[in-house]
Amino acid sequence: MNNTSHENSQNFPKQINRRKFIKQVGSAALGTGLTLGLLDIIGCTNKNIITELSSESKNNIKNYVDGMAYSPLGKTNLMVSRLSLGGDRWDPIVAKRAIEMGVNLVHGSVGYKTMESQVETLGDQWDKFWYVLKHTGKVEDMGKTLDRCLKTIKQDHVEIMAFVVRTTGITDYDHVKSTFEKLKKSGKVRTLGVTVHTKTVPEVCREVIAADIFDMILTMYQPAKKNAIDKELALAIKKDMGTMSMKTAQGVAKKDISNAIATALADGKICTVLKQILSVEELDAYLKVARESQYNKHSNQVSIDTSVCGACGKCLVCPQNIEIQEIMRCATYYKSNVQACSTYREIPGAATVENCINCGQCEINCPRNLPICRTLVSAHEKWKYIA
Repeated sequence: MNNTSHENSQNFPKQINRRKFIKQVGSAALGTGLTLGLLDIIGCTNKNIITELSSESKNNIKNYVDGMAYSPLGKTNLMVSRLSLGGDRWDPIVAKRAIEMGVNLVHGSVGYKTMESQVETLGDQWDKFWYVLKHTGKVEDMGKTLDRCLKTIKQDHVEIMAFVVRTTGITDYDHVKSTFEKLKKSGKVRTLGVTVHTKTVPEVCREVIAADIFDMILTMYQPAKKNAIDKELALAIKKDMGTMSMKTAQGVAKKDISNAIATALADGKICTVLKQILSVEELDAYLKVARESQYNKHSNQVSIDTSVCGACGKCLVCPQNIEIQEIMRCATYYKSNVQACSTYREIPGAATVENCINCGQCEINCPRNLPICRTLVSAHEKWKYIA
């Protein structure tokens, strides 16, 4: 353990090696075939639920730290921390502390422009975590994205490449699979995942799960859509797909973000929550609920922040099929103008305010009375013409 990366490092949980972990984590939890239910979660806390691990267990662990909770990521055969690190902004102090506290899954995207900071921060600790690379482009560009990532992070492979699917009915899954298999054969990537980043999350989840080519799914998981998404993820769990959530607290009051994370983790539908974390205080709070959510089923009510979009989908009544929810997501979530601009420019012109007829149906249906029309105009003026 590096005792210089944070002034409170003497309070960090003790790390142990994989051999010791294998002796501690039990066959009762791992040896009989893993699922994502609560009984399968490996909680490394003073609850003393650790037993003996079968030597036949095929699940791999990195960066085991006493006090962190880990869960099997489906058929990927990875034991991952219940909290994962990523986002379009990156804080070096937070990242180092997260790894020292046992986080072992880091997410990145070429479009986030944070990879340089990731390797600068964690370059000497890369063997302590698995890397999930998001690919937002065309199928035929997967190799280019992967090569660009590997060159930046100075590694020879990533563990998971997550292909983004934004809508139903347009993805050639056979093409995705064959392209990935070539990359896998080259040794540059081990596992194929999928990212659901869309206005119609449940429907897209249903399609990508049915495609039966992915080992894990990273999905938007807004509280407003939790029940509908959970119905789809139940099938993913039956297929032994790993499940990972993002936007887990979108539209929730800041004081209740921890509750939203705890609720997502408590019922077993989500293996690990991906979170952008920009302060040590936030990290400690989220780590606490990640460790405790396996023991107490949360029924916590969360307060709604009515000033931001909750991605409820009520604006989809738009007769012009404008990508209102996606544009609102850019305006709400992305703090970086570069990332917001990049995402916005992926939206066809006909699905922006250019095609708006000012019918007002989106605002009439919005339960939070958000100034949607004004936001659409502002987004277009800001990002469409940015140099």
